[in-house]
Amino acid sequence: MFSQPAHQQDYASFVLHNETLTSIPLSIPGVMNPNLSPLGYSGVSLALGQEVFFMEKKKKYLLLTVDASLEGDTLEVGQLIKTRKQELKNQQ
Repeated sequence: MFSQPAHQQDYASFVLHNETLTSIPLSIPGVMNPNLSPLGYSGVSLALGQEVFFMEKKKKYLLLTVDASLEGDTLEVGQLIKTRKQELKNQQ
């Protein structure tokens, strides 16, 4: 039986899209701290389980954890942050 090489099974490749008109600072521990430009795209290939954080007022908050379902997707980061902020507000 044929199986994918381990590196393909352990990572998900997807695109981060900043659909807003402001820069979005992100933190991907151990990988990079990208600053998504307004209306910009950034292709990434991250390990499954990798956490991605967004920065807000010098604090970082979990935005997402990479899983296989993200493979090939384009994520609208501004909308994800807006949704995540509402979730965090509701938890208070």
